[in-house]
Amino acid sequence: MLAARHAALTGRAERRLTDAQARIAVAGSLLRQLHAVITTGTAWDPAIAAGINRAGQEVATAA
Repeated sequence: MLAARHAALTGRAERRLTDAQARIAVAGSLLRQLHAVITTGTAWDPAIAAGINRAGQEVATAA
């Protein structure tokens, strides 16, 4: 999941990120997910972490 996000950030046609920028963005995303899991006590859900809600639809994300 994180490798795919990194590839998407560095491989997109517009507003492409450098390798270091993409690593920072992915690390920030992981930290936000871990913070949410730890502070709410919610179980880790790979589908939510991948950007898919429980109904199987993609969740809109800010670019």
